[in-house]
This record gives sequence, structure tokens and C-alpha cells, in this order.
Amino acid sequence: MELAAEIKKKRIVFWLFLGFAFALMGQNAENIQKYHQKARTLLLQEEFEKAILQYDSAIHIMPYSAQMHYERAYCKMRIKDYKEAILDFSLVINQAPNMHQARINRGICRYHIDNFYGAKRDFDKVTESIPSHPIVSIYLTIVEDAISRLQQANNLKTHKAIQETQLKVEQSRQIRRKSSENLALDSGIDENYWKSDFLDW
Repeated sequence: MELAAEIKKKRIVFWLFLGFAFALMGQNAENIQKYHQKARTLLLQEEFEKAILQYDSAIHIMPYSAQMHYERAYCKMRIKDYKEAILDFSLVINQAPNMHQARINRGICRYHIDNFYGAKRDFDKVTESIPSHPIVSIYLTIVEDAISRLQQANNLKTHKAIQETQLKVEQSRQIRRKSSENLALDSGIDENYWKSDFLDW
């Protein structure tokens, strides 16, 4: 009798817990819908900072929604919070690799923080599927030009650094030569010797 009563008690607790869980899930779903709807309304009104707060609340309840992360990333991009937008767009791309618009927007964000190589990787990936995407074509041209200019600048810096090194070596050589000349004059060493190429090292 006691065993049957214990089993009955556990069944009642289980069903109560299950009912509570379903009620909580229903409430969470209702809250997500409420936050998401408010966020979208604010997004359309271009109230991006307020929209982000609503997306934060919805994502806190449902953290793996690619759609909500994409919309929040778009809001962050519009307020020029590019680094945070990149994080959201990256999560979307990991979950939905074929969501090309997320990759395009991440490329644009990367371009704006001067990550030209990362931007080019994103745009190149999109062109594999959509070869003549108009926005990608424009940005790809801009990014490739930026990379070219960056490489030219690096080459100039390298060339300048080489010139500066050569100048320092020559200055050091002149100091050694002068020192050797003084030593030769003081010690009476033959003048032809200390003016020889041997002292040019």
C-alpha cells in the first residue's frame, strides 16, 4: 500500500511539473513574440537602439534564433556598431551558411573597420553563388582597391625602412673610418693604408 501511494504521489508531482513546464514554454513563446514584434516595429521606424533592446530581451529567451540575430545585427550596423554587428552576423552565418545577405552585411561591416581582407573573403564567398550581385561587385572593387593601396603603402614603408637602415650603416661606416683615420695619424701608420678599401667594411 505504501509503495502504491508513493508511486501515485510521484506521478502527481511529475504531471504537475510537466504542466508547469508547458505553461512556462507557452509564456516564453508569448514573450518572445511580443518582444520580436516590438523590435520589428521599431526597426521599421528606424529606432534602431530601442529595437536592439527588444531583440536583446527576445534573444535572452531564445538565444539560437538566426532570424532575430540577423535583425539585431542589421540594427547594430545601421548605428555603426560594426564590431558588435559582425558578432551577430557571424552567428547567423554559422547557423545558416547560405544566408548570403548576412555574409554581405558582415563584409560591409568589416570594410568599415578596415578589415579589408576579411571583407574580401566574405564578398568572394558570395560571388561563388551569385557572380554578378550588384552591391557585392561595387564593394569588392572598393575593397580590392583598398588592399592594393595598403600593399603599396607597406611596400613604401619597407623601402623606406631599407633606406633608413642603409643610411645608418653608412653613418656608422663613416664614424669607423674617421676613428681609424685618427688612430692612423696618431700612430704614424702609412696614409695609403688607412685610405684603402679595407676600412670601408
